[in-house]
Amino acid sequence: MCKIVSDKMSENKKEKIVRCPECKKVIDNLVNVESGSNSYIMTVDLNKYASYKEEEFDPDSSVNVWDCPECSAELFNNEEDALKFLLGAKVKKDGYFYKAIE
Repeated sequence: MCKIVSDKMSENKKEKIVRCPECKKVIDNLVNVESGSNSYIMTVDLNKYASYKEEEFDPDSSVNVWDCPECSAELFNNEEDALKFLLGAKVKKDGYFYKAIE
């Protein structure tokens, strides 16, 4: 289960610290992993080296998950729950509620 603890003080408010439910490390972001294809523009410089600039990403919707930045555990499969989790709100996942511990 996710453990969110409130132990930092900021402007007279408690900031919620989010812990990964898998590795238990404190995290303040999630990694969004989405499958699809990238298009790049390739150019060649004066030294004959290739350079690439991303032109477009076309998602294919087969994978779109939010992972822990520390252990890469897949935590959520929708943006709404991922956002709620990072904000310390109660989130139901796999029959359990992840919530802040006051």
